[in-house]
Amino acid sequence: MFFSTMRKTGAAAGLACLLFSAGCYKTTLVNDTVPPGRPDDEHSEHLAYFFWGLAGDHDIDTRAECPNDVREVRYQADALDVLVTTVTLGIVGMRSVEIECAGPLPATASRRTERSHQ
Repeated sequence: MFFSTMRKTGAAAGLACLLFSAGCYKTTLVNDTVPPGRPDDEHSEHLAYFFWGLAGDHDIDTRAECPNDVREVRYQADALDVLVTTVTLGIVGMRSVEIECAGPLPATASRRTERSHQ
């Protein structure tokens, strides 16, 4: 009886540690030097990593997605990403990347930018 209670308590503690260690997080990078773009001009991708994020490398070409410039990049693990990571016991770790493009630069700013690149 005593060992049965210990096993249940240990299993409950292990499950609680697993659930509490798998949290959502978000990192946001904002480029304030460019104007905001249209709300519908966002691109998102789900990226797969392996072994709790220790293996796997992803490059995202933002120049192909945003011809003007990038306004904001959000790198996050949302609830779905955490669920996939938990169900696979960390073998597959999902992350989401959202890229918000900048709006067109005003005419004076674009001329200044062109001169600075020459």
